[in-house]
Amino acid sequence: MTAEDFERQISTAVGTGFKGVNFYAWRSDICGPEGGLGGLLYYDRRKTPKFEEAKKAVAVVKELGSEIACSSKIRDGIAIFESEYARHKSDLTQKSILTSVNRAVYEDIYDQGFSPDYVDADHLLDNNLKIEFLFIADYSLLSEEEKEVVGLFAKDHYVFRYELGVGY
Repeated sequence: MTAEDFERQISTAVGTGFKGVNFYAWRSDICGPEGGLGGLLYYDRRKTPKFEEAKKAVAVVKELGSEIACSSKIRDGIAIFESEYARHKSDLTQKSILTSVNRAVYEDIYDQGFSPDYVDADHLLDNNLKIEFLFIADYSLLSEEEKEVVGLFAKDHYVFRYELGVGY
């Protein structure tokens, strides 16, 4: 994990309302050195180059965390469907493409001045997010239950399907 990744993950956690971030110490006495995979400390307790950047990110969270976590997100009634089933069913290549496509759709919507949400089947029908427009990547990867929920939702709302590699 790079220092930028660390900062992004911390910011995302706070921005989505997490109540805290947990740091853990790698047990090098059991498994040996981590091998530079990404911590803030090396196995011998020396600070990695990311340590100072992480301190800066944590300082920002301390200063602005409550304000960020307690603020309300502007909801534009647009969401991207997040399918746990599709993620688990997909092979690594499909999973990577699915993630990339969802990110690209999110960025397309965001670039138009909207703030899309993500929603799964368990939360779609109660529609607490007031979704009017739903985007779904690769409908064929959804479970039968998810397809049924999307079908019920589509009776009163707009649903846009996009297939991987084709577009929407």
